[in-house]
Amino acid sequence: MERSAFVKKYAETVNRITSNTGISPQVLFAQAILESSGKDSKGNWGVGNSQLASKYNNYFGIKASRQWKGPVVNMKTQEYYGNATQPTTINDFFRVYNSFEDSATDYIKFLKTNPRYTNAGVFTAKTPQEQIEAI
Repeated sequence: MERSAFVKKYAETVNRITSNTGISPQVLFAQAILESSGKDSKGNWGVGNSQLASKYNNYFGIKASRQWKGPVVNMKTQEYYGNATQPTTINDFFRVYNSFEDSATDYIKFLKTNPRYTNAGVFTAKTPQEQIEAI
């Protein structure tokens, strides 16, 4: 899906679930677009085409820690360790959701309950640019 179509499709949902959370709708959209974009089975690039988003509704790449009580999927992912310039491919567990809305709602909860994001200034940022930089 094109970015503009994705934003149009989910604008009402995103505006509703971000209301009074301290998370900018623009930031939520930017993160979803970044994390869920990929090629579909025909090689077409688009938002929501990553396997994690298209099959498991995880639009934010949120991994499943031991505390996560919901469904999970084990998938290959690439991580950068230390000062590495090349990624290392590993398998890790990711959260699975029933819908984009469930994924976005949990993304907000994830940010709000993880002190790392509060300490980085995510919720005191004055602009979407400052907020995304804090994330």
